[in-house]
Amino acid sequence: MNDPQALGQLMHDTWMNAPQHLGGPELWTYIAQAVIDQGVGDKHHSLEELYDYRMLYNAHTFNEWARNRTYPVVKSRRHSDGELPFGKANMFVVVATLPEGQVANHYETDVWDLFQVPEVPLPPEYDGHNAQMAAERLRDALKRSNR
Repeated sequence: MNDPQALGQLMHDTWMNAPQHLGGPELWTYIAQAVIDQGVGDKHHSLEELYDYRMLYNAHTFNEWARNRTYPVVKSRRHSDGELPFGKANMFVVVATLPEGQVANHYETDVWDLFQVPEVPLPPEYDGHNAQMAAERLRDALKRSNR
């Protein structure tokens, strides 16, 4: 949804139809979720479509890396500290360890079987990376593999 007028109307309609008990931050969270659910993304894809593409590309790549033993790749229903991802039993983490460092993503368990990589009770100890660091690691790995 890239039409500002349509976005404004969606926000207004959501606010008008929000449960009466919501207020302050809870109301804004409710409105934001409605906007996300309605497919806010780029000019060509909804956020949901982009997330799905990312997950599928990630599964293909990690599966190939694991199958070819290019890099160690594992999946786990727990973080390295033993905690559930985000405190949710319906989430898992998949981790690849490249020479540049870890690259990891979290997904809901309904896509667990798409990741044909070894399952472990606990993944490697988290190295503190964030999304920007993981993206840079992937760029560096591409540069290295394209030499």
